[in-house]
Amino acid sequence: MVRSVRRGWPPRPEDGPDTHTAASETGSRAERGQHALGLQRAGHSRAEIAARLAVSQDTVKGLLRDAKFIENPQSDPSRLDLARLALVARNAGSTRERFQANHGLTVGKSTESWRDVWELSSLLGGLG
Repeated sequence: MVRSVRRGWPPRPEDGPDTHTAASETGSRAERGQHALGLQRAGHSRAEIAARLAVSQDTVKGLLRDAKFIENPQSDPSRLDLARLALVARNAGSTRERFQANHGLTVGKSTESWRDVWELSSLLGGLG
C-alpha cells in the first residue's frame, strides 16, 4: 500500500482560487520563509524549524536566506543586481531560460532571480 503524506505545500486547487499560479507559489514560499524567520528569531534551530515545517534543513536554509533578502534586499547587492537584470529581461519578453543562458547562470540562480522579481516587484519597479 502506498501512503501519501500531505504537508500543505504546495497548495492544491481545492485549497482556494488560483493556487497554482506563479504568484501563489512564490507567495507560499515567501510565507513559509517569513514563518521560518519568525521561528529562528524566537530561538529555534534549523533542525527544529525543519521539523515544524516538515521540510529538510536545506529547505529551511533557503527559506531563511530568501526571507532575509526580501526583508532587506540591499543586504545582498549581487542578488539584487540579478533581480534587476531579470526585471529588464522579463519586461522585454524574455524567458527565464533565455535569461539564464544570456547571463551564464545556473538553473537555481536564474530561478531565484526570476522569483525575486515577483517578490520585489514594487521595489524593482522603482529601480528599473
